[in-house]
Amino acid sequence: MSQPASVQPTTSPQPVQPTQAPTSVPAPAHDAAAAARAPAGPDKSPLTDAEADVLAALLADAFQDDALTCWAFPDPAERRRILPGFFRVFVELSRDHGEVLVSPGWDAVVLLFPPGGWEAVEARAEEVEQRLAGVLGQGPGAAALLAATRAQAAHHPRHRPHYYLPFAGVSPHAQRRGVLSDLVEELSARLDEQGHALYCEASSPGGEAVCRRNGFIPAGDPITLPDGPVLLPYWRDPQ
Repeated sequence: MSQPASVQPTTSPQPVQPTQAPTSVPAPAHDAAAAARAPAGPDKSPLTDAEADVLAALLADAFQDDALTCWAFPDPAERRRILPGFFRVFVELSRDHGEVLVSPGWDAVVLLFPPGGWEAVEARAEEVEQRLAGVLGQGPGAAALLAATRAQAAHHPRHRPHYYLPFAGVSPHAQRRGVLSDLVEELSARLDEQGHALYCEASSPGGEAVCRRNGFIPAGDPITLPDGPVLLPYWRDPQ
């Protein structure tokens, strides 16, 4: 299985810089307590299908104007149609093999795989790629995103166990309020206590700066995509 697209929020170690009009992403109406919890991970309630839909829509909003998705799908309407299904796949994978961390207001989300979690996803490579192909279709945009994931897989560090943060996003209406930064800081503090490293990728100068401010260091050569954005691998040792 190839590596997922890089994480690019504006307020955390994975910068996303959406410019679309703010879109509210409420907590699911069927679960009033859901907005106060991170719905997946050890000793936490499992993420429901309805909640997974909400978080996939949030990530789609956050990545609507991202450099990587714009490179793969230049048409904004096509991105808006395709991205929710694309992110739904990765929300489910994080639910099954890792954690899904959500801000109290459900306006920011972090997908996370623990040591061994991404390897479990790679073991499902054929199934996952079939699901992605079903969402992305067979056009040049699908080929571009799959090429990006394969390039990332080739660069993924294998030298020591670590957590992997493939996607994080904040709803456009909640940008620059620190909600995503709070999630990442809380995660970093937990991993520091447990002695775990964290790996991610950035695709913009702003994202690179955020990574450096949060204790990340460059992790190997940049990932260069044909006529596309450059993805910058970053590594954070426990501090």
